[in-house]
Amino acid sequence: MQDLQTGSPDKLLFLGGLPGDVNEENAMHYRFRKFRLHGEWFEPGPELVEFIRNKTFRTTDAVYNAVALVKYQKLSVAESLKLNNSELSKMYGEHIADLLDGDDT
Repeated sequence: MQDLQTGSPDKLLFLGGLPGDVNEENAMHYRFRKFRLHGEWFEPGPELVEFIRNKTFRTTDAVYNAVALVKYQKLSVAESLKLNNSELSKMYGEHIADLLDGDDT
């Protein structure tokens, strides 16, 4: 957020996030291209707002946990989106405990 804030004269607010790679980011840019202002900036069109409201994680902790679980192949992106913040946190904690116990599968 801090890097994005540097490029914006307006105060930024985290609205939602998703795990994914550059291909998924490009797909989101394409999907919401009609709302694109420039670069990473989009106007809050109704379809984009609805997507953020219903299809993203609403806290940075949830995004972090989901990204880690997807990265370590514990969940797919689709599976992660079905879990709430506390479920993601618990699953991530269990993953870390397994790593500390030497079970990195």
